[in-house]
Amino acid sequence: MKMKNIRISQSLIKEVQKEGCELAVKKMLMGERTEPTEAMLCGLYFEHYLIGGTRGGEVPEFKPLKSGNKPKAELDLIDLIDKSKDLLTANDIIIDEVQPEYIHEDIVAHLDAVGSVRGEKCLIDIKWTGTKEDQKYNGGWADPLMKEEAHIQANHYTYTYMMATGKHLPFYFIVFGKSGWCKLIRFNCGESALERHEGIVNETRDRVNQMIKEDFKYEAHLGLCSKCWYKKTCPSFSNHLQIDKIELL
Repeated sequence: MKMKNIRISQSLIKEVQKEGCELAVKKMLMGERTEPTEAMLCGLYFEHYLIGGTRGGEVPEFKPLKSGNKPKAELDLIDLIDKSKDLLTANDIIIDEVQPEYIHEDIVAHLDAVGSVRGEKCLIDIKWTGTKEDQKYNGGWADPLMKEEAHIQANHYTYTYMMATGKHLPFYFIVFGKSGWCKLIRFNCGESALERHEGIVNETRDRVNQMIKEDFKYEAHLGLCSKCWYKKTCPSFSNHLQIDKIELL
């Protein structure tokens, strides 16, 4: 399996920043894919039927029940999608481009959408979550300032789009909760934030090149493998436990 031309995406930045197994970085660069979790499938399904597409153009599908009926998770999503379309209309949120890709040199942004919010052109990312509206931790959106991964995504998409088009647009997360709540979160990524992100992009590039030079060295152990996207298919998965040493003097 050959490695694709390396493009620095927000996903690659996050994977490198984990300081985890370099083999996972290699698999990502090679384009190896994983089976989506149930939560990921719900997110993909919601996004596809809300705005008309997901990255790659594939249509997410739930397995029907033995009776042939749709599972409850799918029925709940269909109901939420209908209500969410009304929310978009009520808040003058218009989608102009679905799943566009913007590239500047070796940097890529796979946006959910480019559109407008209340008449202002902007970049848009759609999120579905099973978390509660007031949940701060474990994936919650109650305090976006605490979500470092959201900061990386907002900065990366704003920076890449600006470098590719010359336009500096605001970035929105539209977060839809499973229970029916919704948040419209605007990130204004300023000049200093984008300069810092440029440094992060450069650091990611340097680290990936070093990994390639060293042939992606890794030491598999359960602490890394249990959290890896590729744990179900990786032949190097290990149940080896590292020893946490505590010195009592």
